[in-house]
Amino acid sequence: MNGDKSIERIMRDLYFLYLFAFNQKIPLKPSTRGDFGEWIALRMLKKKGYQCIHRNWRSCSDRRMEIDLICVDRQCLVFVEVRSRSVDTMVSGWQSLMTKKKLKSLRRACMLYLFESKKDFNNHRLDVVEVDIPTKMNKKIDSFHHENIAILKT
Repeated sequence: MNGDKSIERIMRDLYFLYLFAFNQKIPLKPSTRGDFGEWIALRMLKKKGYQCIHRNWRSCSDRRMEIDLICVDRQCLVFVEVRSRSVDTMVSGWQSLMTKKKLKSLRRACMLYLFESKKDFNNHRLDVVEVDIPTKMNKKIDSFHHENIAILKT
């Protein structure tokens, strides 16, 4: 079963690499766009020296609680929320995150991960990666990394 998941992930990565390398029209299906955005974000974070320990982590106690990427940056545990948007949208990925409901959900997911994993990290933070995906060929994919986002009690 685990081998099937890794083969599926490799095939998906090759598909995204094909789209990216040959400037093919990027599919606009929301789930595919989200997967593609996470793939771009993961590549960017790895170039910065982050080590990914989980992709699409879900809580055992509440399956609705999800964290896109969980990484380690030096001695700090980093929860990463990836916001993928097509360039034509009116609201940026950063603005779409700034709702009380989404921030509360993110805070709860992070706390559940810390409780369930029992990993020994003194420091943790939330980062947001915005990925702007063009809808036309020959356009550059932009990504922005926002580090250490405060999740205030609301």
